[in-house]
Amino acid sequence: MTDETNQNAPGASPGQPGDEASRPQPTSLGRRFLSLLRSTGIFDPDEWPVRKLLGTAIGLCLAIFLLAVALQGVAHVREGQVGVMVNNVTGNLGLRERVGYYCFCPYLARFYLLDKTSSVPTLIP
Repeated sequence: MTDETNQNAPGASPGQPGDEASRPQPTSLGRRFLSLLRSTGIFDPDEWPVRKLLGTAIGLCLAIFLLAVALQGVAHVREGQVGVMVNNVTGNLGLRERVGYYCFCPYLARFYLLDKTSSVPTLIP
C-alpha cells in the first residue's frame, strides 16, 4: 500500500513506472524530418527574416501585376486608324483620331482600333 501512494504522490521522483513524463512521446514523420533538416545546419527557419521575405514576395507580385496592366493598357493609334475608347463603368464612348499612344486601365475601359479606309467594293458597269 505504501508503494502505490509513493508512485502517485506529487513529490514522487521522475522515472518511476507510473510517471508519464518518463515515457517517450511518439513523434510524427514531419517533426522527425524537420529535426533532421535542422541538424544539418542548412535549414533553420528560426533565423529567416520573415518580414523581409514577405515584403519581397508582395512587392514582386505587385510589380508583375503592374507590368501586366501596363502591357494591356497601352494602345497605339497609327495613320489610317481611329481608336474608340469604351468606358466600362459609365458606358461612354470616346473617339481618338490623333496618331499616338493612349493609356487606359484595361479593367475599367476597352480600346478598339478601326481602319479609316473604306473596304466597300465599288462596282464598275
